[in-house]
Amino acid sequence: MWTLRRGSAVVVALVGGLLAFACDESPVAPDRESETSAPVPNFALLLDSAGAPRGPLLTEVTIEVPDSGANSGTQTLWGVGQIQTPAVVELVGGIDLENRHIPGSAILTEGFVLYYRQDGELMFRFVSMAFYALPPAGGQQWQQPPVAEASDSLVMVDSDAANHGLQVYWSVEAPEPVGYNFNDGGDPPPCPLMISFLCYPAPNPDPEHISATPPQGTIRVRAFSADTAAVAITVRIDTVIVANGTSFTTKRGEDSVTVRASVTGPAPTDSIRWMVRDAAGDSVQAIAPAPENLGRGPELTWVVPAQDTSRWPTVHPGTLAQKSLAFEMVAQVTDSAGAVRDSAAVVARQDEIDTMREEYVEFSHLRGVPRRQEFERHQPCTIVCINNGHYAFAIVNPGFADSLTGLQTAWGDPATWQVNVIYRNPVHNRRHVPGRDLDSFHQDGCAADLQTFPVPRNSPADNQFALDFWTRLRDLAVGRGFETEALGTIIRAANGDIIGTRGGSGLGHVHVELDPCQIGIPR
Repeated sequence: MWTLRRGSAVVVALVGGLLAFACDESPVAPDRESETSAPVPNFALLLDSAGAPRGPLLTEVTIEVPDSGANSGTQTLWGVGQIQTPAVVELVGGIDLENRHIPGSAILTEGFVLYYRQDGELMFRFVSMAFYALPPAGGQQWQQPPVAEASDSLVMVDSDAANHGLQVYWSVEAPEPVGYNFNDGGDPPPCPLMISFLCYPAPNPDPEHISATPPQGTIRVRAFSADTAAVAITVRIDTVIVANGTSFTTKRGEDSVTVRASVTGPAPTDSIRWMVRDAAGDSVQAIAPAPENLGRGPELTWVVPAQDTSRWPTVHPGTLAQKSLAFEMVAQVTDSAGAVRDSAAVVARQDEIDTMREEYVEFSHLRGVPRRQEFERHQPCTIVCINNGHYAFAIVNPGFADSLTGLQTAWGDPATWQVNVIYRNPVHNRRHVPGRDLDSFHQDGCAADLQTFPVPRNSPADNQFALDFWTRLRDLAVGRGFETEALGTIIRAANGDIIGTRGGSGLGHVHVELDPCQIGIPR
Protein backbone atom coordinates (compact mmCIF):
# COMPACT_ATOMS: atom_id res chain seq x y z
CA MET A 1 0.00 0.00 0.00
CA TRP A 2 2.86 2.37 0.79
CA THR A 3 5.84 3.29 -1.31
CA LEU A 4 8.44 5.82 -0.26
CA ARG A 5 9.99 8.63 -2.29
CA ARG A 6 12.90 10.36 -0.56
CA GLY A 7 14.34 13.82 -0.93
CA SER A 8 11.40 15.47 -2.69
CA ALA A 9 9.77 17.14 0.30
CA VAL A 10 10.49 17.98 3.91
CA VAL A 11 8.20 15.59 5.67
CA VAL A 12 7.45 15.31 9.35
CA ALA A 13 4.68 14.08 11.54
CA LEU A 14 5.08 13.58 15.22
CA VAL A 15 2.99 10.51 15.45
CA GLY A 16 3.48 7.55 17.56
CA GLY A 17 2.19 4.97 19.78
CA LEU A 18 3.65 1.52 19.67
CA LEU A 19 7.30 0.61 19.48
CA ALA A 20 8.55 -1.18 16.40
CA PHE A 21 8.51 -4.54 18.16
CA ALA A 22 4.93 -4.16 19.39
CA CYS A 23 3.37 -2.74 16.24
CA ASP A 24 0.64 -5.36 15.88
CA GLU A 25 -1.29 -3.95 18.84
CA SER A 26 -3.84 -1.13 18.67
CA PRO A 27 -2.78 2.17 20.26
CA VAL A 28 -4.05 3.29 23.60
CA ALA A 29 -6.72 6.00 23.53
CA PRO A 30 -5.03 9.34 22.90
CA ASP A 31 -5.27 12.30 25.23
CA ARG A 32 -6.58 14.49 22.42
CA GLU A 33 -8.41 13.47 19.25
CA SER A 34 -9.28 15.87 16.46
CA GLU A 35 -12.29 15.88 14.22
CA THR A 36 -11.97 14.57 10.68
CA SER A 37 -10.88 17.31 8.32
CA ALA A 38 -12.98 17.85 5.23
CA PRO A 39 -11.28 17.23 1.88
CA VAL A 40 -10.47 20.21 -0.29
CA PRO A 41 -12.01 20.19 -3.81
CA ASN A 42 -9.79 18.80 -6.57
CA PHE A 43 -9.17 21.83 -8.73
CA ALA A 44 -5.62 23.17 -8.60
CA LEU A 45 -2.04 22.02 -9.09
CA LEU A 46 0.11 22.69 -6.02
CA LEU A 47 3.75 22.41 -5.05
CA ASP A 48 4.98 20.45 -2.07
CA SER A 49 7.49 21.88 0.42
CA ALA A 50 10.43 21.14 -1.88
CA GLY A 51 8.72 22.79 -4.85
CA ALA A 52 7.85 19.51 -6.58
CA PRO A 53 4.56 19.58 -8.51
CA ARG A 54 1.71 17.61 -7.00
CA GLY A 55 -1.86 16.97 -7.94
CA PRO A 56 -4.71 18.87 -6.30
CA LEU A 57 -4.61 19.22 -2.52
CA LEU A 58 -7.04 16.75 -0.95
CA THR A 59 -6.76 17.65 2.72
CA GLU A 60 -4.33 18.89 5.35
CA VAL A 61 -4.05 18.99 9.13
CA THR A 62 -1.75 20.84 11.54
CA ILE A 63 -0.81 19.35 14.90
CA GLU A 64 0.87 20.99 17.89
CA VAL A 65 2.90 18.56 20.01
CA PRO A 66 2.24 18.51 22.93
CA ASP A 67 -1.24 19.92 22.32
CA SER A 68 -2.67 21.80 25.33
CA GLY A 69 -0.57 19.67 27.67
CA ALA A 70 -1.65 16.35 26.19
CA ASN A 71 0.94 13.59 25.88
CA SER A 72 -0.60 11.99 22.80
CA GLY A 73 -3.26 12.59 20.19
CA THR A 74 -4.63 11.69 16.79
CA GLN A 75 -5.60 13.58 13.67
CA THR A 76 -7.73 11.97 10.99
CA LEU A 77 -6.32 12.96 7.63
CA TRP A 78 -9.23 11.55 5.68
CA GLY A 79 -12.10 9.23 6.40
CA VAL A 80 -13.15 6.06 4.59
CA GLY A 81 -14.42 6.94 1.12
CA GLN A 82 -13.54 10.63 1.37
CA ILE A 83 -10.97 10.57 -1.44
CA GLN A 84 -11.09 8.70 -4.73
CA THR A 85 -7.48 8.65 -5.94
CA PRO A 86 -4.08 7.44 -4.78
CA ALA A 87 -2.57 10.00 -2.43
CA VAL A 88 0.82 11.59 -1.88
CA VAL A 89 1.21 12.23 1.87
CA GLU A 90 3.69 14.91 2.91
CA LEU A 91 4.74 15.57 6.50
CA VAL A 92 6.52 18.75 7.55
CA GLY A 93 7.81 19.66 11.01
CA GLY A 94 9.62 18.11 13.93
CA ILE A 95 10.38 18.22 17.65
CA ASP A 96 12.36 21.24 18.85
CA LEU A 97 14.54 21.32 21.91
CA GLU A 98 16.73 24.12 23.21
CA ASN A 99 19.83 22.66 21.59
CA ARG A 100 18.63 20.68 18.57
CA HIS A 101 15.83 19.83 16.19
CA ILE A 102 14.66 16.23 15.72
CA PRO A 103 13.08 15.83 12.27
CA GLY A 104 9.88 13.87 12.18
CA SER A 105 11.34 11.55 9.55
CA ALA A 106 13.84 10.27 12.12
CA ILE A 107 11.13 9.90 14.75
CA LEU A 108 8.97 7.98 12.28
CA THR A 109 11.87 5.63 11.61
CA GLU A 110 12.95 4.74 15.13
CA GLY A 111 11.49 7.07 17.73
CA PHE A 112 13.66 9.28 19.92
CA VAL A 113 14.39 9.58 23.62
CA LEU A 114 14.57 13.26 24.52
CA TYR A 115 16.13 14.55 27.73
CA TYR A 116 15.28 17.84 29.39
CA ARG A 117 15.14 19.39 32.83
CA GLN A 118 11.95 20.48 34.49
CA ASP A 119 12.02 22.15 37.91
CA GLY A 120 15.58 20.90 38.27
CA GLU A 121 14.64 17.26 37.68
CA LEU A 122 16.02 15.29 34.73
CA MET A 123 13.14 14.10 32.54
CA PHE A 124 13.15 11.84 29.52
CA ARG A 125 10.37 11.16 27.05
CA PHE A 126 10.03 8.74 24.19
CA VAL A 127 8.67 10.49 21.07
CA SER A 128 7.06 8.22 18.53
CA MET A 129 4.98 8.48 15.36
CA ALA A 130 2.67 6.15 13.44
CA PHE A 131 0.01 6.01 10.75
CA TYR A 132 -3.15 3.98 11.14
CA ALA A 133 -5.44 2.91 8.33
CA LEU A 134 -9.16 3.09 9.04
CA PRO A 135 -10.69 0.09 7.24
CA PRO A 136 -14.30 0.20 5.99
CA ALA A 137 -15.28 -2.33 8.64
CA GLY A 138 -14.06 -0.10 11.44
CA GLY A 139 -11.11 -0.27 13.81
CA GLN A 140 -7.51 0.59 13.07
CA GLN A 141 -4.62 -1.08 11.30
CA TRP A 142 -1.11 0.21 11.84
CA GLN A 143 0.54 1.40 8.61
CA GLN A 144 4.23 2.12 8.60
CA PRO A 145 5.85 2.99 5.25
CA PRO A 146 9.23 1.36 4.62
CA VAL A 147 12.04 3.72 5.57
CA ALA A 148 15.60 2.71 4.81
CA GLU A 149 17.28 5.41 6.88
CA ALA A 150 16.51 8.63 8.72
CA SER A 151 16.18 11.69 6.51
CA ASP A 152 14.89 15.22 6.75
CA SER A 153 12.50 14.54 3.88
CA LEU A 154 9.85 11.93 3.33
CA VAL A 155 7.05 11.70 0.78
CA MET A 156 4.82 8.65 0.99
CA VAL A 157 2.51 7.50 -1.77
CA ASP A 158 -0.60 5.62 -0.63
CA SER A 159 -1.75 3.76 -3.74
CA ASP A 160 -4.83 2.31 -1.98
CA ALA A 161 -5.97 5.53 -0.31
CA ALA A 162 -9.47 5.41 -1.80
CA ASN A 163 -10.22 2.16 0.12
CA HIS A 164 -9.44 3.33 3.65
CA GLY A 165 -9.14 6.37 5.87
CA LEU A 166 -5.86 7.51 7.36
CA GLN A 167 -5.10 8.62 10.89
CA VAL A 168 -1.94 10.21 12.29
CA TYR A 169 -0.96 9.29 15.85
CA TRP A 170 1.66 11.05 17.97
CA SER A 171 3.00 10.41 21.43
CA VAL A 172 5.41 12.12 23.82
CA GLU A 173 5.45 9.77 26.82
CA ALA A 174 7.72 8.35 29.48
CA PRO A 175 9.19 5.13 28.06
CA GLU A 176 7.74 1.88 29.29
CA PRO A 177 9.72 -1.38 29.56
CA VAL A 178 8.99 -3.93 26.86
CA GLY A 179 9.17 -7.64 27.56
CA TYR A 180 11.40 -9.85 25.47
CA ASN A 181 11.82 -13.61 25.66
CA PHE A 182 15.17 -14.81 24.36
CA ASN A 183 13.68 -18.25 23.82
CA ASP A 184 11.45 -16.88 21.06
CA GLY A 185 14.42 -16.63 18.75
CA GLY A 186 15.03 -13.90 16.23
CA ASP A 187 16.89 -10.66 16.73
CA PRO A 188 16.30 -8.85 20.02
CA PRO A 189 15.08 -5.27 19.89
CA PRO A 190 17.53 -2.35 20.30
CA CYS A 191 18.01 -2.39 24.03
CA PRO A 192 20.40 0.10 25.65
CA LEU A 193 19.32 -1.04 29.12
CA MET A 194 18.22 -4.64 29.92
CA ILE A 195 17.01 -5.47 33.46
CA SER A 196 15.41 -8.84 34.22
CA PHE A 197 14.62 -9.38 30.53
CA LEU A 198 12.79 -6.03 30.35
CA CYS A 199 14.13 -3.67 27.69
CA TYR A 200 14.19 0.06 28.48
CA PRO A 201 14.71 2.28 25.42
CA ALA A 202 16.52 5.01 27.40
CA PRO A 203 20.34 5.05 27.34
CA ASN A 204 22.42 7.20 29.64
CA PRO A 205 22.06 10.79 28.38
CA ASP A 206 24.91 12.71 26.81
CA PRO A 207 25.09 15.99 28.82
CA GLU A 208 25.13 18.07 25.63
CA HIS A 209 21.79 16.53 24.63
CA ILE A 210 19.99 17.60 27.79
CA SER A 211 17.71 20.54 27.06
CA ALA A 212 16.56 23.19 29.50
CA THR A 213 13.13 23.25 27.83
CA PRO A 214 10.49 20.55 27.30
CA PRO A 215 10.04 19.13 23.79
CA GLN A 216 7.62 20.94 21.49
CA GLY A 217 6.85 20.72 17.81
CA THR A 218 4.50 21.55 15.00
CA ILE A 219 3.45 19.06 12.34
CA ARG A 220 1.73 19.73 9.05
CA VAL A 221 0.41 16.77 7.11
CA ARG A 222 -0.88 17.35 3.60
CA ALA A 223 -2.38 14.85 1.17
CA PHE A 224 -2.22 15.52 -2.56
CA SER A 225 -3.77 13.55 -5.37
CA ALA A 226 -1.23 11.17 -6.89
CA ASP A 227 -3.29 10.77 -10.06
CA THR A 228 -0.93 11.73 -12.89
CA ALA A 229 -3.87 12.97 -14.91
CA ALA A 230 -4.45 15.62 -12.24
CA VAL A 231 -0.92 17.00 -12.55
CA ALA A 232 -0.95 20.01 -14.87
CA ILE A 233 1.72 22.36 -16.13
CA THR A 234 2.37 25.70 -14.50
CA VAL A 235 4.80 28.45 -15.38
CA ARG A 236 5.90 31.28 -13.14
CA ILE A 237 8.26 34.23 -13.40
CA ASP A 238 10.91 33.95 -10.68
CA THR A 239 13.22 36.92 -11.32
CA VAL A 240 13.02 40.41 -12.81
CA ILE A 241 16.24 42.41 -13.26
CA VAL A 242 16.13 46.00 -14.51
CA ALA A 243 19.08 48.06 -15.68
CA ASN A 244 19.19 50.56 -12.80
CA GLY A 245 18.54 48.03 -10.06
CA THR A 246 14.98 49.12 -9.39
CA SER A 247 14.11 51.04 -12.56
CA PHE A 248 15.10 51.80 -16.16
CA THR A 249 15.08 54.42 -18.92
CA THR A 250 15.26 54.25 -22.71
CA LYS A 251 18.85 55.54 -22.59
CA ARG A 252 21.29 53.07 -24.11
CA GLY A 253 22.78 50.92 -21.36
CA GLU A 254 19.79 51.60 -19.05
CA ASP A 255 17.13 50.13 -21.30
CA SER A 256 17.35 46.39 -20.61
CA VAL A 257 14.98 44.22 -18.59
CA THR A 258 15.75 40.56 -17.81
CA VAL A 259 13.14 38.05 -16.67
CA ARG A 260 13.55 34.40 -15.73
CA ALA A 261 10.80 31.80 -15.51
CA SER A 262 10.45 28.18 -14.41
CA VAL A 263 8.03 25.41 -15.33
CA THR A 264 6.53 22.71 -13.14
CA GLY A 265 5.07 19.73 -14.89
CA PRO A 266 5.94 17.88 -18.10
CA ALA A 267 7.06 20.82 -20.24
CA PRO A 268 10.67 21.82 -21.03
CA THR A 269 11.75 25.32 -20.05
CA ASP A 270 12.93 26.03 -23.59
CA SER A 271 9.26 25.92 -24.63
CA ILE A 272 8.47 29.09 -22.65
CA ARG A 273 7.14 31.94 -24.77
CA TRP A 274 7.08 35.57 -23.63
CA MET A 275 4.69 38.49 -23.85
CA VAL A 276 5.65 42.08 -23.00
CA ARG A 277 2.92 44.70 -23.15
CA ASP A 278 2.00 48.14 -21.87
CA ALA A 279 0.93 47.80 -18.24
CA ALA A 280 -2.68 48.47 -17.42
CA GLY A 281 -3.84 50.83 -14.72
CA ASP A 282 -2.17 54.08 -15.81
CA SER A 283 -2.63 56.77 -18.47
CA VAL A 284 0.63 56.14 -20.33
CA GLN A 285 0.57 54.42 -23.71
CA ALA A 286 4.01 52.81 -23.60
CA ILE A 287 5.46 51.33 -26.77
CA ALA A 288 6.30 47.66 -26.07
CA PRO A 289 8.85 45.54 -27.97
CA ALA A 290 7.63 43.64 -31.01
CA PRO A 291 6.63 40.02 -30.18
CA GLU A 292 8.97 38.62 -32.84
CA ASN A 293 11.92 40.13 -30.97
CA LEU A 294 11.25 38.27 -27.73
CA GLY A 295 12.23 34.69 -28.49
CA ARG A 296 11.73 31.60 -26.32
CA GLY A 297 13.33 29.98 -23.32
CA PRO A 298 13.57 30.33 -19.52
CA GLU A 299 15.37 33.70 -19.67
CA LEU A 300 14.54 36.79 -21.69
CA THR A 301 16.43 40.07 -21.91
CA TRP A 302 14.57 42.71 -23.87
CA VAL A 303 15.25 46.36 -24.70
CA VAL A 304 12.76 49.12 -23.92
CA PRO A 305 11.93 50.75 -27.27
CA ALA A 306 12.19 54.48 -27.93
CA GLN A 307 8.97 56.27 -27.00
CA ASP A 308 6.82 58.95 -28.63
CA THR A 309 7.34 62.34 -26.95
CA SER A 310 3.74 63.33 -27.67
CA ARG A 311 2.76 61.02 -24.80
CA TRP A 312 3.88 63.58 -22.20
CA PRO A 313 0.88 65.28 -20.59
CA THR A 314 0.19 68.97 -21.05
CA VAL A 315 -1.49 69.20 -17.65
CA HIS A 316 0.47 70.95 -14.94
CA PRO A 317 1.96 69.32 -12.90
CA GLY A 318 0.37 65.92 -13.65
CA THR A 319 0.98 62.60 -11.85
CA LEU A 320 3.41 59.71 -12.22
CA ALA A 321 0.54 57.60 -13.59
CA GLN A 322 0.52 60.00 -16.55
CA LYS A 323 4.29 59.86 -17.11
CA SER A 324 6.09 56.70 -15.89
CA LEU A 325 6.72 53.86 -18.35
CA ALA A 326 5.48 50.47 -17.15
CA PHE A 327 5.42 47.07 -18.83
CA GLU A 328 3.72 43.76 -17.95
CA MET A 329 5.59 40.54 -18.64
CA VAL A 330 3.93 37.12 -18.94
CA ALA A 331 5.51 33.70 -19.55
CA GLN A 332 3.48 31.07 -21.43
CA VAL A 333 3.67 27.32 -22.04
CA THR A 334 1.32 24.95 -23.85
CA ASP A 335 0.33 21.68 -22.20
CA SER A 336 -0.16 18.31 -23.90
CA ALA A 337 -3.85 19.07 -24.40
CA GLY A 338 -3.03 22.25 -26.30
CA ALA A 339 -4.14 24.61 -23.53
CA VAL A 340 -2.01 27.73 -23.06
CA ARG A 341 -0.85 28.28 -19.48
CA ASP A 342 0.02 31.86 -18.51
CA SER A 343 2.14 32.90 -15.55
CA ALA A 344 0.98 35.69 -13.32
CA ALA A 345 1.98 39.01 -14.87
CA VAL A 346 4.88 40.91 -13.32
CA VAL A 347 5.41 44.63 -13.89
CA ALA A 348 8.57 46.64 -14.47
CA ARG A 349 7.82 50.31 -13.77
CA GLN A 350 9.97 53.42 -13.78
CA ASP A 351 10.47 55.04 -10.41
CA GLU A 352 10.11 58.80 -9.96
CA ILE A 353 13.77 59.64 -10.59
CA ASP A 354 13.99 57.61 -13.79
CA THR A 355 10.67 59.09 -14.93
CA MET A 356 12.35 62.50 -14.61
CA ARG A 357 15.47 61.29 -16.37
CA GLU A 358 13.32 59.87 -19.18
CA GLU A 359 12.35 63.46 -20.05
CA TYR A 360 16.02 64.26 -20.68
CA VAL A 361 16.38 61.12 -22.83
CA GLU A 362 13.31 61.62 -24.99
CA PHE A 363 13.83 65.36 -25.53
CA SER A 364 17.57 64.90 -26.25
CA HIS A 365 18.76 67.34 -23.62
CA LEU A 366 21.80 69.26 -24.88
CA ARG A 367 23.99 68.49 -21.88
CA GLY A 368 23.04 64.83 -21.57
CA VAL A 369 21.02 62.81 -19.09
CA PRO A 370 21.68 63.57 -15.40
CA ARG A 371 22.84 60.68 -13.26
CA ARG A 372 20.45 59.33 -10.65
CA GLN A 373 22.66 60.59 -7.81
CA GLU A 374 22.32 64.18 -9.02
CA PHE A 375 18.68 64.26 -7.92
CA GLU A 376 17.83 65.26 -4.36
CA ARG A 377 14.47 65.45 -2.65
CA HIS A 378 12.97 68.96 -2.82
CA GLN A 379 9.23 69.57 -2.62
CA PRO A 380 7.91 71.38 -5.70
CA CYS A 381 6.51 74.91 -5.43
CA THR A 382 5.43 77.82 -7.60
CA ILE A 383 7.89 80.55 -6.60
CA VAL A 384 10.52 81.43 -3.96
CA CYS A 385 12.00 77.95 -3.70
CA ILE A 386 14.50 75.59 -5.27
CA ASN A 387 12.15 73.24 -7.15
CA ASN A 388 9.76 74.74 -9.67
CA GLY A 389 9.34 71.35 -11.37
CA HIS A 390 6.68 68.65 -11.40
CA TYR A 391 8.33 66.11 -9.10
CA ALA A 392 9.46 65.70 -5.52
CA PHE A 393 13.10 65.70 -6.66
CA ALA A 394 15.33 68.38 -8.18
CA ILE A 395 18.92 68.95 -9.28
CA VAL A 396 21.02 71.59 -7.57
CA ASN A 397 24.57 71.45 -8.88
CA PRO A 398 26.92 71.68 -5.88
CA GLY A 399 29.35 73.99 -7.68
CA PHE A 400 26.55 76.30 -8.71
CA ALA A 401 25.12 76.28 -5.17
CA ASP A 402 28.51 77.30 -3.74
CA SER A 403 28.88 80.11 -6.29
CA LEU A 404 25.35 81.33 -5.58
CA THR A 405 26.10 81.41 -1.85
CA GLY A 406 29.17 83.48 -2.60
CA LEU A 407 27.06 85.92 -4.64
CA GLN A 408 24.59 86.22 -1.78
CA THR A 409 27.41 87.04 0.64
CA ALA A 410 28.82 89.63 -1.73
CA TRP A 411 25.38 91.24 -2.12
CA GLY A 412 25.29 91.68 1.63
CA ASP A 413 21.62 92.66 2.10
CA PRO A 414 19.48 89.69 3.30
CA ALA A 415 16.31 91.79 3.06
CA THR A 416 16.66 92.14 -0.71
CA TRP A 417 18.06 88.67 -1.52
CA GLN A 418 15.41 86.28 -2.83
CA VAL A 419 15.89 83.17 -4.99
CA ASN A 420 12.68 82.59 -6.94
CA VAL A 421 13.61 79.28 -8.57
CA ILE A 422 16.58 77.06 -9.42
CA TYR A 423 15.28 73.81 -10.97
CA ARG A 424 12.75 73.03 -13.69
CA ASN A 425 12.28 69.62 -15.33
CA PRO A 426 12.38 69.53 -19.16
CA VAL A 427 8.65 68.97 -19.82
CA HIS A 428 7.71 71.84 -17.52
CA ASN A 429 10.37 74.04 -19.10
CA ARG A 430 9.09 73.22 -22.61
CA ARG A 431 5.36 73.18 -22.06
CA HIS A 432 4.57 75.70 -19.34
CA VAL A 433 7.23 78.47 -19.22
CA PRO A 434 6.57 81.51 -21.46
CA GLY A 435 9.53 82.56 -23.62
CA ARG A 436 11.30 79.35 -22.71
CA ASP A 437 14.88 78.45 -23.57
CA LEU A 438 14.75 74.75 -24.53
CA ASP A 439 18.34 74.31 -23.34
CA SER A 440 17.87 76.28 -20.11
CA PHE A 441 20.44 75.62 -17.39
CA HIS A 442 17.52 75.44 -14.95
CA GLN A 443 17.18 71.81 -16.14
CA ASP A 444 20.69 71.11 -14.81
CA GLY A 445 20.33 72.94 -11.50
CA CYS A 446 22.85 75.50 -12.71
CA ALA A 447 20.65 78.59 -13.02
CA ALA A 448 18.64 80.78 -10.68
CA ASP A 449 16.14 83.60 -11.03
CA LEU A 450 16.87 86.30 -8.43
CA GLN A 451 14.08 88.68 -7.45
CA THR A 452 14.51 92.43 -7.98
CA PHE A 453 12.93 95.07 -5.78
CA PRO A 454 10.70 96.93 -5.04
CA VAL A 455 7.77 94.50 -5.10
CA PRO A 456 5.24 95.48 -6.30
CA ARG A 457 6.21 98.26 -8.72
CA ASN A 458 3.38 100.80 -8.81
CA SER A 459 4.97 103.87 -10.33
CA PRO A 460 7.59 105.06 -12.80
CA ALA A 461 9.83 105.71 -9.81
CA ASP A 462 9.48 102.07 -8.76
CA ASN A 463 10.43 100.97 -12.28
CA GLN A 464 13.50 103.18 -12.26
CA PHE A 465 14.53 101.80 -8.85
CA ALA A 466 14.03 98.25 -10.16
CA LEU A 467 16.22 99.00 -13.19
CA ASP A 468 18.98 100.30 -10.95
CA PHE A 469 18.59 97.23 -8.68
CA TRP A 470 18.66 94.88 -11.69
CA THR A 471 21.80 96.53 -13.06
CA ARG A 472 23.70 96.42 -9.76
CA LEU A 473 22.83 92.73 -9.17
CA ARG A 474 23.66 91.81 -12.77
CA ASP A 475 27.03 93.55 -12.60
CA LEU A 476 27.91 91.84 -9.33
CA ALA A 477 26.99 88.43 -10.76
CA VAL A 478 29.00 88.93 -13.93
CA GLY A 479 31.96 90.08 -11.85
CA ARG A 480 31.82 86.78 -9.94
CA GLY A 481 31.84 84.64 -13.08
CA PHE A 482 28.13 84.19 -13.75
CA GLU A 483 26.49 84.54 -17.11
CA THR A 484 23.21 86.47 -17.12
CA GLU A 485 20.25 86.79 -19.42
CA ALA A 486 20.26 90.15 -21.21
CA LEU A 487 17.72 92.73 -20.14
CA GLY A 488 14.93 93.27 -22.63
CA THR A 489 14.50 96.55 -24.51
CA ILE A 490 13.32 99.31 -22.17
CA ILE A 491 9.96 100.80 -23.14
CA ARG A 492 9.50 104.43 -22.12
CA ALA A 493 6.58 106.80 -22.16
CA ALA A 494 6.71 110.12 -24.07
CA ASN A 495 7.99 111.84 -20.93
CA GLY A 496 10.82 109.30 -20.55
CA ASP A 497 9.28 107.24 -17.70
CA ILE A 498 9.97 103.47 -17.83
CA ILE A 499 6.74 101.56 -18.43
CA GLY A 500 8.12 98.07 -19.24
CA THR A 501 10.46 95.88 -21.30
CA ARG A 502 10.22 93.93 -24.55
CA GLY A 503 12.02 90.61 -25.09
CA GLY A 504 14.90 89.30 -22.98
CA SER A 505 14.76 89.45 -19.22
CA GLY A 506 12.18 91.64 -17.54
CA LEU A 507 12.81 93.96 -14.64
CA GLY A 508 11.28 91.46 -12.20
CA HIS A 509 14.31 89.13 -11.91
CA VAL A 510 17.93 88.63 -12.84
CA HIS A 511 18.66 85.23 -14.44
CA VAL A 512 22.12 83.95 -13.48
CA GLU A 513 23.74 80.72 -14.67
CA LEU A 514 26.95 78.74 -14.84
CA ASP A 515 27.76 76.33 -17.63
CA PRO A 516 27.64 72.85 -16.02
CA CYS A 517 30.48 71.74 -18.30
CA GLN A 518 32.74 74.21 -16.50
CA ILE A 519 32.04 72.78 -13.05
CA GLY A 520 32.45 69.10 -13.67
CA ILE A 521 29.20 67.27 -14.50
CA PRO A 522 30.29 63.96 -16.12
CA ARG A 523 27.43 62.54 -18.21
